[in-house]
Amino acid sequence: MSELPVAPIRVLPPTVAARIAAGEVITRPLSVVRELVDNALDAGARHIDIELSQGGYDLIAVHDDGGGICSADCQLLGIRHATSKLPLDAVLEISTLGFRGEALASIFAVADVEIRTRVSDEALGTRVTREAEMPIQRAPIARRTGTSVEVKRLFRRMPVRRNSADPASEQRLILRWVTTCALVNPAVGFTLRNDDRVLFSSRPAAFQEALENAWGASVAQRLLPFGPLLCGDVQFDGVISGPSTHRSRRDQVVVSVNGRMCSVPELSQALERVWREHLPRGRYPYLVLRICAPPAAIDVNIHPSKDVVAMSAVSGLAALVERELHAVLGRALYQPADTVRLVLRDSSLDGHSASEATAGYETGTGWGQRIVEAGSLPRLRIVGQVDDTLIVCETANGALLIDQHRAHERVIFERLRDRSQQRFAPPIPLHLSGHALRLVEERNDELNDAGWIIELCPPHSAILHACPVGFEPGDLIGILEHAGTESNAPFLAAVACHNAIRKRQPLTVDAAEALLAALTLTTNPTTCPHGQPIILQLDHRFLERQFVWR
Repeated sequence: MSELPVAPIRVLPPTVAARIAAGEVITRPLSVVRELVDNALDAGARHIDIELSQGGYDLIAVHDDGGGICSADCQLLGIRHATSKLPLDAVLEISTLGFRGEALASIFAVADVEIRTRVSDEALGTRVTREAEMPIQRAPIARRTGTSVEVKRLFRRMPVRRNSADPASEQRLILRWVTTCALVNPAVGFTLRNDDRVLFSSRPAAFQEALENAWGASVAQRLLPFGPLLCGDVQFDGVISGPSTHRSRRDQVVVSVNGRMCSVPELSQALERVWREHLPRGRYPYLVLRICAPPAAIDVNIHPSKDVVAMSAVSGLAALVERELHAVLGRALYQPADTVRLVLRDSSLDGHSASEATAGYETGTGWGQRIVEAGSLPRLRIVGQVDDTLIVCETANGALLIDQHRAHERVIFERLRDRSQQRFAPPIPLHLSGHALRLVEERNDELNDAGWIIELCPPHSAILHACPVGFEPGDLIGILEHAGTESNAPFLAAVACHNAIRKRQPLTVDAAEALLAALTLTTNPTTCPHGQPIILQLDHRFLERQFVWR
């Protein structure tokens, strides 16, 4: 048997090592655009022009009117870990978008580069060029203040990566990123061209104009603002679309920390919980969440792309963001896509207080005493049912269609979530089938959270110590069977669905009024626990357009 060859350990040549390192930082044309735009923003640019050819594979040019680079510092351009943005003793207090000193060196390793720059207090600027693997050249030039960087023939010396290029796909990614960057930095104007065709253009503007420019006026005018709110030293604000405006992709969910577009894992989990309750499954809102935090409270150096950020005391911030978004979406009525924005004026029901309106409707301790938030529902007058499924109400602004099953789901869900219990003394024995007992074992933690306190006594029995107010011990079997068929659904939502009024179930006017009064007391009367809309608003202007009234 032949021996395997033993290769000696060698130090890689600098050019090879640089190319390998660059491959971790510059993975595609979008990586170049991000790094160069970050540099322009750090330089205080008010206008940034981006030119592409072949989706950035042949050319990426970024021109800015920022502060520029002085001639002395130009001697260090292209040297790895040379940066003006990070004081030697401040690695834990990074306040700029760039800080590692790797971007330009990495770009130099995988493309031909020309940089032209000047600062305002120098008569001449500097041109820095590097082609192929030749030495970096520097020369004085005449030009205006600011910086222009041209990156040509990207990945020419990396044939596998170059041959797998998809210019059209890269153009779409860069357009999406630049559009989002303009949202996060509304005070900066952006222009993006590909092969001399303008793809995107914005001017320095207020936040609302930036929203309209990025998402269109029809979406921007329907966005719901929130904040600013403080969580310790951290401030956040933003906008979110209402329950009737959503997408199949999450690419318009924008989170920024100190101007950096990024994700914060704990915040992402909180946002997912919001979507799950207020939107249909697999749908996502338009969202801009802007966070301003002390530099010492964040760590942006945990991923090569710098798009994942860690924050100190993030659990409190995530809880506050989640609570605020629940409140904002809970006050928004579902509307057809072509209706005008609804303005709510009156939260009472036919002039009666919430406590009067709920008289005679069975409620659990703790949830029937909630104060109705201003603007939660307009003044209502019930006029009937459609197909024994939708409650029809007249309002001062038009009409509401209310799904009775989903409305009752919401009421039951919040009662369960508040864990109002009735305890049994002595406890009640339960005789369960083997299948039911397995379901109790599998979901006992969720049952406890829902207010069902069950002690298991194998092989076929259990003892019930408590259950939620409004339920009977005999309800447990049906709940288990229904929840067991929806293993991917939140347990409380499955329980609420099983016990709610069904579709095509006739209701008296008194029963409908009691249900709507109870719905008004919930924290989110507009969507069911599965994220589906409860209320559809048909305002006067919508009806006028549909019937062509004059």
